[in-house]
Amino acid sequence: MTKQLVETTGSFMFLEPTYGEIIAAGRPSVVTYTNFVQAKIANGELKLHAGDLPDTATDEAFAGYWAEKPEMAVDAFLSSFAEEEQEEQEEQEEQEEQEEPSPAPKKTRGRAKKTEE
Repeated sequence: MTKQLVETTGSFMFLEPTYGEIIAAGRPSVVTYTNFVQAKIANGELKLHAGDLPDTATDEAFAGYWAEKPEMAVDAFLSSFAEEEQEEQEEQEEQEEQEEPSPAPKKTRGRAKKTEE
């Protein structure tokens, strides 16, 4: 399931019916992308700030960023996932390096010389 950061375009809120997630009025909210959310974006009732957030993204985490500095909350929240993604990629590269088999011994090319007896 894909998570998205959306915001209502007016002073109203929504209750997403599939997962029961609240799309708050007055601040962006992290919600699971559903047909309901897609329709509200298409109708102009929701503004999409970011899509394809990891499953670990939560509205509670975003609310913490919003409480600290509302004007910087979206950028700070999104950059936290960029840092996580970079760390995961580095860990994956390290694992791949450890798992790589050592190269096979080189074979000699050409004909072998015959030794005279």
